[in-house]
Amino acid sequence: DDATHLAFLSSLPGVAQVRTERGRVVVTGDADSPQAVITALASRGITVRGLRVTSPSLDDAYLALTNPGEDE
Repeated sequence: DDATHLAFLSSLPGVAQVRTERGRVVVTGDADSPQAVITALASRGITVRGLRVTSPSLDDAYLALTNPGEDE
């Protein structure tokens, strides 16, 4: 089920956060996370239909520094 898959992704090395957003799974992590996520999902027979890697903007970095813990 979805909760099991989300918990599984959360346990991967380098993954900081996993959440669903508008029917998509959003994974936040380090630079190695995309490959780790794809490999882990493939090992469970799950096909990744799309992948988008983004970097935080300066605004995101500022907000993270000035509002620690607000996303939690």
